[in-house]
Amino acid sequence: MTRLKFHELVERLAQRYEGRPGALALATAAWLVCGYAVLFSGLAAALCGGLALIVVGLWLAHQSAVWLVAGGTVVILLGLGLYGPLIWSPRRSRKELPLSAEDAPALHTVVEDIRRAVGCRRFHRILLCAEANAAVVTEPRFGLLGGSRSELLLGLPLMEVLSVDEFRSVLAHEFVHHSRAHGRFSVWVYRVRNSWERVYAELESGSLHRPLGWVRWFLRWYWPRMHARAFLLCREHEYQADRFAGEHVSPAVAATSLFRIETIDRYLDLTFWPVLQRESEKNAAPPRDLMSRLLTWMAAPPAAEHGAWCSAATYARLTDGSNTHPAWADRTAALGEDPARFERYGFPRHPSPSAARALLEHDWSRLSQRVSEIWAETVAEAWAAQHRRLSGLRRRLQQIAPLVESRPRDVTLRWEQACLVKELDGPEAVSPLLEALCNQDPPHRGATFELGQITLSHGNPRGAELLGEIVHRQRDAYYESACLALCSFFCLSGRFDDMREMEARLDGRDAWADWIREGHRHLARGVPVLPHGLAPDELEPLIEALARHAELAAAWLARVGSRYPGSPPLFVLCVRTVRRLFGLLGSAAEQRFARQLVGQIEVPWRLLIVARHGADRRLARRVCAVPESQIHPRHSDRPDE
Repeated sequence: MTRLKFHELVERLAQRYEGRPGALALATAAWLVCGYAVLFSGLAAALCGGLALIVVGLWLAHQSAVWLVAGGTVVILLGLGLYGPLIWSPRRSRKELPLSAEDAPALHTVVEDIRRAVGCRRFHRILLCAEANAAVVTEPRFGLLGGSRSELLLGLPLMEVLSVDEFRSVLAHEFVHHSRAHGRFSVWVYRVRNSWERVYAELESGSLHRPLGWVRWFLRWYWPRMHARAFLLCREHEYQADRFAGEHVSPAVAATSLFRIETIDRYLDLTFWPVLQRESEKNAAPPRDLMSRLLTWMAAPPAAEHGAWCSAATYARLTDGSNTHPAWADRTAALGEDPARFERYGFPRHPSPSAARALLEHDWSRLSQRVSEIWAETVAEAWAAQHRRLSGLRRRLQQIAPLVESRPRDVTLRWEQACLVKELDGPEAVSPLLEALCNQDPPHRGATFELGQITLSHGNPRGAELLGEIVHRQRDAYYESACLALCSFFCLSGRFDDMREMEARLDGRDAWADWIREGHRHLARGVPVLPHGLAPDELEPLIEALARHAELAAAWLARVGSRYPGSPPLFVLCVRTVRRLFGLLGSAAEQRFARQLVGQIEVPWRLLIVARHGADRRLARRVCAVPESQIHPRHSDRPDE
């Protein structure tokens, strides 16, 4: 299912269940039950068949009946073996720091008070980690069959950027997701949906063993439809959790905490983590003072362009279909607060005291150092591998530096140099090299893409212009990545129509790939073929390219109506060669000619080339039947004129 189709389905379901969260939960549960029934029907058949063989063998009580018992046992074991990955979920070994009541009594008191107020069940453990996040992590014990254990994961960086009241609102929000406030039924749906999502991702990635490959066809149809309902339910739960957090503290504090988390998380991803990762070139072991570095970084005033963009992106971000969490502005409005009131605050300041200092008290220094050490131990292997890789890249950069100076016009060497500098020294160092490649004639496509991404990550509209040039040339290899980057930028900058256009372009390209992969039969049957609607100056390059082929007798051009509103147009060019032979041999030659034209014709729009005779003759007939579709020979070239 394409993005636009999924969005349309979500919008239809939102209208159907507007103001009826209970009905939405029941519909989602019904889809889950049906999914269980279909997916586990094979296991049920294996268990019933195996038990039947065992019962019959025991009932006969004959010497030869032992084979029936053995056969039934084998059938049961085979069924359990095939479905094992869907039933058994191995427990993940976490390396976060467990917190006991003796370690942080004030924090445990706050957690227990909010847990009782919300009606959330007890957690198996409270873990302290180095992420800017807080979450109740539910690990399934028996895969899709249910059963779980809950752990409260608290990020020490998150506690450092929030005040105590803001941190309480975050805890209240997370606890509601796993409490009776949503209703036990809805909480069950919420948890099981996460298990289905995990299984679907593992099946698509191929991480589950091959015997389970037969369920992919079912999940590819089932998962988007069930996910759309669960998606709406999860989004409704987010609003409910926000409302409860606002009641527990205040709506203004809840909105402020959401703004702080989103803005500072984006700022760290843009500035702190890339710089830290590049340190792996010099040091083979990760630093063991992560929290000290993080606090120093956050205490310093942010760069004007970085801080302004991170704040502006939080204000303007749109609620899209790829994230169950609504945009900050929508969540703030749902709390009864005016989002415009927060705009004058700018980049959030560091609270004093922070929740970490207030709740961890005298244990703060020890726990902070321990979290840093555990983080270093966790990433040590990946850090060492990155050290070896960057060291090799630095040697390569030193090797090609003299060659670049002696051969300044060698674009391949300059592009390799730019790629190495970006990896080793960061976007600021590589920008001049990319600018030089973009200013040449013609501009380097890879450099244009990289420079567009770098400028776009800082909120610079010039990046949209650079990537827009790549999107305009749809045959380019960077097309899809440029569309994704622009789609994310338009979402962060609040440009809804532009975001939908990029999604439509991606879906149009996906539909084209589907058409080519599946053949043109459904194109010929179910999709309208329309006049091309191109101006003479737009047609001229194509006509000139066709005129260079003496074996071409005639050509027709038409536009295919898309099933996806807003997707880029697809044109179909039908060609007919001079018929020297008749029969299958002539049709085969005509189809070979059509395939050869694919690599010889360059046009700024998507073009599908088919032969007048052969496998695509049904589509070709429809193209030829469109009025004014014949473009070769032109009217002025025909003998009778």
